[in-house]
Formats: sequence, C-alpha cells, structure tokens
Amino acid sequence: MKKILSLALSAFVVASVSAETVDDVMRKMTGLTAPVSSESTLKMEALDKNGNATETRVMRQFGMKDSRELKKTMFYFDSPASVKGTRVLQVENANKDDDKWAYEPSLRTTRQIAAASRKASFVGTDFTYNDMTVRKFDDDTNKMLEENVSVTILGKKYNCWKVESTPKKKDVEFTYRYIWVDKESYLPMRIEFYDRKGLYKEWETLGYRYVQGADGKVTYVLRNGTEVRNVRTGHGTRVTVTKFEFDNPKRIKTEYFTTNWLNTGKF
Repeated sequence: MKKILSLALSAFVVASVSAETVDDVMRKMTGLTAPVSSESTLKMEALDKNGNATETRVMRQFGMKDSRELKKTMFYFDSPASVKGTRVLQVENANKDDDKWAYEPSLRTTRQIAAASRKASFVGTDFTYNDMTVRKFDDDTNKMLEENVSVTILGKKYNCWKVESTPKKKDVEFTYRYIWVDKESYLPMRIEFYDRKGLYKEWETLGYRYVQGADGKVTYVLRNGTEVRNVRTGHGTRVTVTKFEFDNPKRIKTEYFTTNWLNTGKF
C-alpha cells in the first residue's frame, strides 16, 4: 500500500540519532505517522524562472485515517475562478495501489485517475499525481550515498543522509531519485528527480515546526511548505501552509471522502 502524501504535515517519533542503515532511514521516512484527522489551508503559487509568483491559488486539504490506519485525503480548490470547485480524492488501500478521483467543474463530472495518468500534472501545477503520494518502503531499492551531508534551505542548514532511491517498477515518471533525509525529523528536505536524460525536477521542504497532538502523546512535525521546480523549463510551484488543525474529527465529515461528495462539493 502507499502512504498518502500530505503537503501540509507528517509526524515523527522522537529518537536519538545514531548509526542507521539505509533501510532504517527509509523505513522511518516512508512511515511517518499522520494525525487521525487534519484540516489545512494552503497557498499554492506558480513561479516563473526568476522565482516570482505569476498565479496564486487557495486550496483546502482534509485528511482522515480509518481504523486500519489507512489515510483518505481530499483537496478542494477555492480560487482562482479557473480552478474554483476542483476536487481531488485519494484513498489509501491495504493491498493495492491507492484510488484517485478528480472532479472537474468545467465538465461537471468525476473521473477516476488511472495509474497511467498519474504521471501527469496535478491540476496544472509542477507536482504530479504521483508526487501527492508517499512511496512505501518496498517500492524502491535504496542505497546510502553519504551519511553526513548538509543542505541549506531558506538560510537554515539541515544535517542529512543522502540516499539514492530507484523504483522497482517502471510505473513512475522518474528513473531514480537522490533524497536528502533530515536526521532530526526524517523528512525529505530535498529530492532530485532524474530520468534517462538527467536531472529534470527538484523538490525542497521549506522548513518545519513541531505541533503537539490533541492527546498530548504524539508530536507532529508540520511542513511550513514545499517547493518543486522543473529545471528544464525553470517553472516552479510553491505550496505554503496558512492555517491548520489536527485531531478534531468532529469538524470533518466522512462524506468528504466519497465520490458522491466529489459530485456535489457541498460542505
């Protein structure tokens, strides 16, 4: 099964940093725990070659786990008018690929996103539908490249492991990735995507903060934002968190995570 990617959040178990194998590191990175429920507002900016925002979108993201710890995620675009009302649903399955559907207001229809279409742009951004899903540990073959390396993002230095990750199946758009995994949070701070022609996409986590869970027993690490850039076109997309709330399932209706609700979109 695949863990559903939250652009807004992930969680971690506090652990001392010691000598860890590449399997240890990647199991923790791909196994970060999400809250029981989550609601966040995200600002999504299209970036030109100079890093200037050319369009700003506002999107809400809702998440909920079931009794089996499987995650459901719904994205709802509030603005601008060109994407307003667009809705995307992702449902994690135990023994098969996640299910994904999208509602397109212009067509007034909900369509299931086939596996072959998940390499495509996520609602016209530089993210793909595959980017919205965290790959599980068994999806890739991993190799430790460097055990002590740092990356600097927005002026802050992060101590990381650098891992080469190669998909076992050719069902994704990349041939392999280089991943810089933060030694404190186990978040991927930087990812470089390569295809047969070389480097084509870069991904960065724009810092993170710690948030106490509602039960006081778990601490979540909240991504401040994420930026991805197509190095061949220079175009990019930046997502930042403007509002969030965790572990308040009473605010989120289970109907949000159904194809029937995708058709209506009524809160």
